[in-house]
Amino acid sequence: MAIPITSDPYDVLLAHNLWGTREILKVCARLTPEQFSRSFPVGPAEKGGLHATLTHIIGAMGRWSDRIAGRPVRPFLGTTDNTLRTTDQLDAILQEHHNALAALAPNIRADPSRLVHLEFGGKPYTFAAGAAYVHVLTHGHYHHAQCINILRHLAIPGISTHLPELDVTDWQATSDMRD
Repeated sequence: MAIPITSDPYDVLLAHNLWGTREILKVCARLTPEQFSRSFPVGPAEKGGLHATLTHIIGAMGRWSDRIAGRPVRPFLGTTDNTLRTTDQLDAILQEHHNALAALAPNIRADPSRLVHLEFGGKPYTFAAGAAYVHVLTHGHYHHAQCINILRHLAIPGISTHLPELDVTDWQATSDMRD
């Protein structure tokens, strides 16, 4: 699928987040289930691995889209069950959550200062909708770096030595972005 080149910051962050997460899923599709689910002392709550970290990235996209839209917040992936999802299953959820975030863009552009009220651990918080949107669209970038680090530590010949560059300029330079 070609991604149109854009300079709109929301569009750049939205598309880059999807692309970066997909690039890691593509690498992880080459791993065994044991390698994909292996725990490392990095990632969410420092007990993650590739599966846990990708589940966290994708789950946060869904939860933040709910929060920003004012919908009831769905349960976090992986916390309500211990389902080990395949990379294809995670990619399908990624696309669903990406679409939910993309649907919010027109409203965010129209009123980025709209207040979003939510609660974490029983404590109330208020954020501007634009700031909450930027948060969720950049949240995965930090965790992408953790995934790359985990993949390096797995030391799998042909995989750990050929990892993708996930910078925005690498995304913009990919040939599949143009029609």
